[in-house]
Formats: sequence, C-alpha cells, structure tokens
Amino acid sequence: MGQRHQIFSITNQGSYAWHNQWCYGRMPIRQLELVLKYEENNGRPDKDGWGGYGSLTNSHSDMINVQRAIELIMNVDVDFGSIHNNYDITEELTVKPATEKKPAELDCLGGDNNDGITIIDTRKYPLKYAFLFFPWDEMAEDDMRPLTASQYFKRYEEDYAEGGGHSGLLEDARASIEYVEQHAKLLTLNQLANIFPTSMKSVMEERRRIQQTKFEDLPTLINEQIKYPVNKELFQQRFNKAA
Repeated sequence: MGQRHQIFSITNQGSYAWHNQWCYGRMPIRQLELVLKYEENNGRPDKDGWGGYGSLTNSHSDMINVQRAIELIMNVDVDFGSIHNNYDITEELTVKPATEKKPAELDCLGGDNNDGITIIDTRKYPLKYAFLFFPWDEMAEDDMRPLTASQYFKRYEEDYAEGGGHSGLLEDARASIEYVEQHAKLLTLNQLANIFPTSMKSVMEERRRIQQTKFEDLPTLINEQIKYPVNKELFQQRFNKAA
C-alpha cells in the first residue's frame, strides 16, 4: 500500500535510486527543493566554475559522498519537522553495471510505482531535474514526458484546494514549486534517453504502438463523422512522411 515513488540521482560519482512508500503531490517537490537549497547555500560554484567542497557536482568522494549527502538532505525536513523514509534500491534497479568509462545504467521503470518518479541531475551547475509518470496500458498525455514541478503537481491540486485533504499545505506547495522552477533546469526527453537508454527505448516503442493504434482508428472515425470514404493507403503514406 501507499503512494509509491522513486527518486533517481545522476551524479559525477555514479547513479543512484531510492524508493519511498508514501511520496506524492507536494512531497517529492519539497524533497527536490531541499536538495536545491543545499546546493545554493553550501556548494554553489565560484566565479571560475569550480564547485565548493560540499557541492553536489563534486566528483571527488573524499570531499563529499554525494549519494549519502542527497539521501540525508532529502530524508530530514527540519522546517516541517518531518522525515521522508527513502531507502536505497540502486542495486535492485541496475540494468548495466558501471565501467571505467560509463556509470551504471538504472531502470527508471523498474520500481514499484504509482505516483511517478523524480530525477535529479547534479553533474553540472545549475542542477537539472524532471518528474515523470509511468506509461501504463492507457498512456496519459503527460506520461513519461519530462514534467516541471507545477505540471507534476497538477494531478494532485484538487487534494490541496480548499476542502481537500491537504488544503492547509497549498501555499507551501506553491512556494516549493516556485523555488524548484527558479533554481533548476528541466531535463529534456533526449537527455533522459541518454541517462536511461534501456527504459526510454521501451517508452518510445509504447508511444509508437499507441500512435499506430490511433492512426488505424482514424479513417473509421472520419468516415463515421463525415460519411466520406478515406484512402487508407494514401493516408498511411502522408502519416509516415509527417512523422
């Protein structure tokens, strides 16, 4: 049971994953905000582009263990007096082990999930991020597309509106969203494909399958609406050319 969510961090010291059994709505946005605030306050690079000893962009583990730092930062929310119980599932979700030239590849679709995932890329300042929802059988418009904090929160907004279960936290949620979107860049779909090539390949295949299914239904729908025969072969050629 729970609102299951995974967090992935891509760092200059490796790639890591955590599972949280109860993390959705404002919660993952707040955890990301904590990571960004840490970097802004403690590790921001100097004018020459070098990270401080505590920067999450650091590749030297003897200066800072980035995996451990991110885990600690996310788990303890002093301002709200709460603890986020994230636990490490890196080994469980490793698709390809690390080599001398490449970090380990993780399966971003491999977790027990029903409330999306968070990706944090700390390899370069400013940090990058994305929220994603999983592609289930009936893929929604925003499934497996990189989402901003406000786009992710949209699915949960009613719970935080007046009369909802979390109505008292709406302003806090908005403040977290604003901070995240001001202090981090959104990862693109191509960047995500480079980070998670195996997972994203399956996503693109699923998208093509859905597009093809929609195409096959379209001539029938047109005929039903306008009672006019459609040349399906010609339609297929133009569809492929446009794609």
